[in-house]
Amino acid sequence: MVAGRRWAFLSVIAEAELLVLPMRQGNREALDRLESLLTHSSITIVSLDRELAANAASFRARLNVSLMDAIIVATAVASGCDALIGNDRTCARRVTDIPYVYLDEVVGERPA
Repeated sequence: MVAGRRWAFLSVIAEAELLVLPMRQGNREALDRLESLLTHSSITIVSLDRELAANAASFRARLNVSLMDAIIVATAVASGCDALIGNDRTCARRVTDIPYVYLDEVVGERPA
């Protein structure tokens, strides 16, 4: 890592999840912003291959999380990430193979 520079690894599953809401809403501006973010030089989109799928199956069997969440955990672990950032309470409690930064705890509730 270059001093002061950070990289992010994102599973194709997480990429798909990010796209759902703006697609559902027909929000072209949000889709364009996401495309810009996801193609930034500091972000690597990690595709699913057989080895990653097998690791995800192991996480799913051991942690009893959804397949999608297991793929995201397996991606973070295989990519050598320092932490996994998410907002899934179940994953936050069950994942121990990598530090899990639970966004609701970090960001907190937003005022209405």
